Amino acid sequence: IDRPVTSTGRLNDLIKSAVTIKTKEGHGSGFILSESGHIITNLHVVAGSGTDLKVIMNDGTELPGTIVRTAPKADLALVKIEKTGLVPMKVQDDDKEAELGSPISTIGTPRTIELGQSATKGIVSGFRKANGISYLQTDMSINAGNSGGAILTNEGLVTGVVTARLTGFAVEGIGFGIPSHLIFKELNIKYKK
Repeated sequence: IDRPVTSTGRLNDLIKSAVTIKTKEGHGSGFILSESGHIITNLHVVAGSGTDLKVIMNDGTELPGTIVRTAPKADLALVKIEKTGLVPMKVQDDDKEAELGSPISTIGTPRTIELGQSATKGIVSGFRKANGISYLQTDMSINAGNSGGAILTNEGLVTGVVTARLTGFAVEGIGFGIPSHLIFKELNIKYKK
């Protein structure tokens, strides 16, 4: 895919590249990866959706989506919509991890579709390994529906994908994301030179 030309750290601009993924089972979040309609989300957001997969754009437009590729181990999915001229988020495609304590943010759709394009901030709290994946830990406010949303650096680069949070009595502010370089590795995607 073509590499995005510009990137901005302003959430007000980046929010235009965030989407809501709607299925018959519920909803999740995602972000635009290419000008030609490729979108990244979690596999668990779209699993079992079949042909009942819709992508809600920032302006409220609802478009049918098709699953192109999946990466079960990393809980990632590549979805395609038939629309061009989109403004993608710029993804950090090297193995460089975010630094511990560095500020990050996410844009997603927590709890209900009516709360789409909600932004929240936090820091990188740590790095945890499970099932061969090194997850980014964060204290950002993550709720059901945030899964698949981009984790963004202050420079506006996607450094991870929201995937899970711990829940339960007296548990607060423990969420996890998949490092961005795994988007390329696990879904076999490359930026053009």
